[in-house]
Amino acid sequence: MASLADASFPARDGGTEFTSTRLTTALLALFATLLGFTLLKHGTDFIAVERPELVFVWVGVVGSLAALFLPASYRPLPRFASRGLRAGAVFLALYMAVEPFAIPYAAMPADHPAVLFHSHARWFGVALALAGLWRPSLVFAAAMLLWMIRELQTGLTGFYFSTLDIRNIAEVLAFWAIGYALLSAADRIGTLRKAVGLDADALKLAALMLFAAGVGAHLANYFWSGLAKLAMDGGITSWLFDNRLYDGIPAALEKGTLPLAAFPWAVEWLDATLRFLFLPMNLFAFGVQIFALVAPLRRRWLIASIVLFDLFHLAVWFTLGLLFWKWIALNMILLVALAAISDDEWTRPARYTALAFVIVGMATFRTASLAWYDTPGFASPHFEAEMEDGTRMKVPNAYFLSSSYQVSQGRIWWPGGRGHFNPSIWGSVLHHDDLVAGRECRVPARAQPAAEEWGPLENVGRFVQAHHRQITSRLNDKGQFNYYLVPHHHVPSPILPDPFYETDKRRIVRYWFVIDSVCLSLQDGGLDRRVIGHTERPVYDVKADRIIA
Repeated sequence: MASLADASFPARDGGTEFTSTRLTTALLALFATLLGFTLLKHGTDFIAVERPELVFVWVGVVGSLAALFLPASYRPLPRFASRGLRAGAVFLALYMAVEPFAIPYAAMPADHPAVLFHSHARWFGVALALAGLWRPSLVFAAAMLLWMIRELQTGLTGFYFSTLDIRNIAEVLAFWAIGYALLSAADRIGTLRKAVGLDADALKLAALMLFAAGVGAHLANYFWSGLAKLAMDGGITSWLFDNRLYDGIPAALEKGTLPLAAFPWAVEWLDATLRFLFLPMNLFAFGVQIFALVAPLRRRWLIASIVLFDLFHLAVWFTLGLLFWKWIALNMILLVALAAISDDEWTRPARYTALAFVIVGMATFRTASLAWYDTPGFASPHFEAEMEDGTRMKVPNAYFLSSSYQVSQGRIWWPGGRGHFNPSIWGSVLHHDDLVAGRECRVPARAQPAAEEWGPLENVGRFVQAHHRQITSRLNDKGQFNYYLVPHHHVPSPILPDPFYETDKRRIVRYWFVIDSVCLSLQDGGLDRRVIGHTERPVYDVKADRIIA
């Protein structure tokens, strides 16, 4: 076996130079990893979307690959690789331990293979992730399991379920695990090791380039999100100079996610601060995201940019309640690995590999391009519960447990017609005309009534029916359960009173789906709502256990 105890990197700007053989070996490892990853990516997405009934065939393939590479250990790998992948294993174990994946199986029967898989896979994932501290191939299995669990959720619920919060983490960890397992396995086979020239330095270079590719693929999410802001239809500078961050404060109050919502004086302070600073904050956020392109050229630039990304995520949570905590976790994993690499060891092959994947990584990895306008006027959907006494209560998004992200985004049903703002996602809009309409508090003029979107209402009723049946087993003797013990992406406002939480859920007789087109503003630190369009539909009769279409 090749030992790395005394292996050293070639110097960054001098000293020992990489031989063409070592670089060729590293590139071969990168190509092989990309090939395997791409095949698994397309296979996983195909099964999740097109053939979920074959999910256990997929399990067999992933399990066989993990078992095949089980002899490949961490021992031959450089310290940064083993540290990073093991940190990823810890994240996977913790995430799957605290995330119940509690969604309503509204679109598939209880005996469907995808339902059986989704309802039992979580704890297998925890076990695989913990075992991944011992073997890289088990981190691969855990990451792929998480990937499939989340991708199945659109088909299982019948409504679009974003994987934006987790997909890039699962992809990067799976990619690293595939590459590191291949390297460790090749190191065990003497004839193969000699045939490809895999000495200690070549293995270390290959591992470094694999790590850099994962770094670049993650940074691409920031870079392309920055470029997307320039491509907004209001003009190249419209997001920079015309997107008012403070308009997101009443929207966060409407959605129930603003962290400071319980303190009106703090909300007023936040509003005044963002009104004063929104332009430099826009420019700073854009600059940090665009800097992702060049950050890999220096290790210290890379570390600084990753820290700034996490501060950026925390600022978004503080002002809007959107917590990309899983992206923060991946950034921390990158820092753990980078701490084991010196400036001199972050060589040109690593720098240029990372830079290349920032630019073209989207060819193999899913890359986010996040850009929207904050507007004070939008179509705001929510559920209401009708009680035995005829009163109705707004249902917080958190009530829907792991589907809270899905419900909060609002891609459930939009009635069409002429009386509402155009549909949006979480109250953010993608078109400048909708931004202006929201600011002017006027419904966009339409030559013809707009068609319905998402839904239909029968599916909404089926979604709520499945969820209500699910939560009945969670109720205590007071008819309550704690729906806040879920790592929500759209984090509910802390401390803020929740009257619905105290309600006996056994007293619910009917669920309603409501859409208000609202114009929002602040009044003494609280929310002032002006409703200019209203649509409501009953969707599920609890007592009769009947979907209302």
